Amino acid sequence: MINTNLKFWRRELGLTQAQLADKLSIKRSLVGAYEEGRAEPRLATLVNMARLFNIPLDS
Repeated sequence: MINTNLKFWRRELGLTQAQLADKLSIKRSLVGAYEEGRAEPRLATLVNMARLFNIPLDS
């Protein structure tokens, strides 16, 4: 679920994976892994994503 939502919100902001990774202070490959469902973000990363995308964590 996070993978499809992450890609949607990233594209809504017009960001590349590299740009999103930079804003979240993580590696670009990790953003790709999240979007492909190969990894799950840590809680701190989820909080940062929610703030960046201006969405509640329970969405």
